[in-house]
Amino acid sequence: MEEERRARLGRVVEAARGVGEQGRDGSVLQEFLRERGCDGVDAVFVTMGVVGCGLGEARRIYFAAPCRRDDLEFHNAFFERMERLEGEAGASGLPE
Repeated sequence: MEEERRARLGRVVEAARGVGEQGRDGSVLQEFLRERGCDGVDAVFVTMGVVGCGLGEARRIYFAAPCRRDDLEFHNAFFERMERLEGEAGASGLPE
């Protein structure tokens, strides 16, 4: 991760620390991050820093938040499509 991005995310982690202490379910934290334009992978990294958890738990917190419902739906649709394509793939591993 480039230094500028790392520094920016570090500032967001510090700003979000008090919010993250309001509950481990993460809804309040995710709303706080979303309102500040911190989404996707960056929001997962910030969640890891604020909550003090690993990638899997941060991902669960991110996708469980009601404000991230659209992201979850996109994620699920994308991976469902990828799984269908994998099933349709020929010997080359590519869809025919």
